[in-house]
Amino acid sequence: MTATPDTLRGRPRTARRPSSSSVLCVLLALGCVPLPPDVPDNAPPEGRLAVADGWLTGTVRGTAPGAPVVFVHGLGGNYHFWDRQLAAEENKAKLLAYDQRGCGGSSLAPRKRYDLDTLVNDLSIILDVMRAEQAVLVGHSFGADVVTRYAGLHPDRVAALVLIDPPGDLRPQLATLTTELAATDDAGFSAKVGALTEKLLADAKPETRTAVLTSVRSTPRDVLQLMVSGMASFDTASALGSYEGPVRCVVTDHTASRDTTARPCKSVVRLHHVSHWPMLDAPDEVNKVIDAALPGPR
Repeated sequence: MTATPDTLRGRPRTARRPSSSSVLCVLLALGCVPLPPDVPDNAPPEGRLAVADGWLTGTVRGTAPGAPVVFVHGLGGNYHFWDRQLAAEENKAKLLAYDQRGCGGSSLAPRKRYDLDTLVNDLSIILDVMRAEQAVLVGHSFGADVVTRYAGLHPDRVAALVLIDPPGDLRPQLATLTTELAATDDAGFSAKVGALTEKLLADAKPETRTAVLTSVRSTPRDVLQLMVSGMASFDTASALGSYEGPVRCVVTDHTASRDTTARPCKSVVRLHHVSHWPMLDAPDEVNKVIDAALPGPR
């Protein structure tokens, strides 16, 4: 990901392997990266940004001045979950969406560093490379935890938060799930993760179901297991610290904690008859919330 307004160009994707470089904020040499079969041929190409112990794959769109918008997907997702938002917003702001480490086209972490603080540091590197004084951060599910944690640590660099189905405080439940996942074999792990995913896919469009199941099933066990563990240690009540900026939330019937007082939401849009992935099932409604979060007149 680059600080210039041009769309990224990436190398041909090779087998996933950790980078031997420990240099941060290094933009790798670029070429074409094959896109998944459901992505149009004329979609902007991907690029890679070096971070500690590997790289992140993503895309930059738009050239509008002002605070850029950065999209962070949830557990087992990939940045193409935001394609409808990227298409709708690219004439209104500079946009960046990326695959979190171990997900999509990003590299695995050789020391299995998928904890929340490491993922927040990855986001920090991205904003440094973009030279963004402030950004609008959009996070879905576990990605909402990542952007919330970042805003608490760096409140002056966040223009607004948009949280899509934020988990809320699920520490006891996730601690139990972490123990259960660690104790099972690979078949049991896949079955449990599959059952949880199917539950959250109730009311999903067929194309949403396909995209989500494909992405989750392609995410390695270590990545999923350690990200769940990271969520289990996240205290949402105190996460934002001194951040006092706008926080807009989209919640669905699948939002684990429906009490808005349990989250920092200052504006809440409730969507029904959609899955836990409303940006896929109801993109227009999600786009309206993002529009409202953009600084300046719209």
